[in-house]
Amino acid sequence: MEQKKEKGLRIRSCLTGAIWLALVFSTVISALLFAFLNHFFNL
Repeated sequence: MEQKKEKGLRIRSCLTGAIWLALVFSTVISALLFAFLNHFFNL
């Protein structure tokens, strides 16, 4: 039972890490897109 609990905790931490990665990735992508569009329209 103790081993099963640890496995669930590991899965949950992996899931949290994946969510954080996706959040950071989307933020970076939107920032790059905004900068690109801003540069494009300034031309």
